[in-house]
Amino acid sequence: MATFYPLVWHGPFKRATLEAFATTLAAIAKGGTFGALPTLWVHGDEDALVPLPASRGGIEAVRGSDLTERIYPGARHEVFNETNKDEVLDDVTAFIDRALTH
Repeated sequence: MATFYPLVWHGPFKRATLEAFATTLAAIAKGGTFGALPTLWVHGDEDALVPLPASRGGIEAVRGSDLTERIYPGARHEVFNETNKDEVLDDVTAFIDRALTH
């Protein structure tokens, strides 16, 4: 039986959401990089909603000189709700600790 998360949208994409995605992707494509800003990129390698190759293109377009990348084997789209969520949250906390002392 699947777990139901009440704050997670379960319906189809709405037109306004798709338009916002298109606008955001266009801004990213012409916006430059993050420079030296510490950036954490987390992704599940089994994400069917935003497959890894598509997402990688976006992060490669904006990444700066301080990118930390975490790809979680077996994880899907919501890495904070996966069976290894404690590992994901530990990685986020470690990244924040490093970024704040940077």
